[in-house]
Amino acid sequence: MKFYSINHAIGIKLNFGYIKNSYFEQKVNSYGAGIFLRQYKSLGKNFYVFVQEALNFDYSKTLVKTDSSNFIHVNNKTYQVSFTVNPGLAYDLGKNFQLELILFNDLLSASYSHTDAKATGIKNDNFSIGSNLDLAQITSLNLGAKIFFSR
Repeated sequence: MKFYSINHAIGIKLNFGYIKNSYFEQKVNSYGAGIFLRQYKSLGKNFYVFVQEALNFDYSKTLVKTDSSNFIHVNNKTYQVSFTVNPGLAYDLGKNFQLELILFNDLLSASYSHTDAKATGIKNDNFSIGSNLDLAQITSLNLGAKIFFSR
């Protein structure tokens, strides 16, 4: 994450996932990248409230094979683009290190996904807009840390 003004930062997100299930002969590979902007408002010494907007792209490929009498063969590819807004609290532990607490994960979101099921030839497009105001999120808080490259 890099600050481009006193209370505004920009950052990137990269992710990779791999799942292998030998029982179902299942493999899932997923990759993603995103960019986010964050605006801070000071609440006092080293404490901040923030809002983060993010634009993400994700790709996943799922392969499932089995030779049992219930033959299953899945070869799906999914592409997804999403926009999210997340509020949170932050505390500076030092000049380049911060602890954070996301209060409502994906408070606002919009996404588009395209799935191509090669085994069946079916293609599926989905678009969604939502708000996640579920109070159960308060019992499962997202705690994280940020390292700043410049501040």
